[in-house]
Amino acid sequence: MDTVHLTGSSLDSTDVVAKVIADAQPTLVKIDSGESVVVMPLDEFHSWQETAYLLSNPANAMHLRKSIDQVRTKTYNERELDEA
Repeated sequence: MDTVHLTGSSLDSTDVVAKVIADAQPTLVKIDSGESVVVMPLDEFHSWQETAYLLSNPANAMHLRKSIDQVRTKTYNERELDEA
């Protein structure tokens, strides 16, 4: 994760936002007081929220992990999707 240090008003926050969007990656922003925030593209934030929601149900999390393991070990059955 990239880190940006904001000191006083020397750095325009527009530059930070433009960099975050261009890189499509979360960026740690630190200020003079030592506090920090993470700035990320909105699509990335929504993706993280969806992942957290899907993993919040233990049964669903177990099913997703099993599916990921099947892909990693190539022990899955590929099927055609029906067009609706």
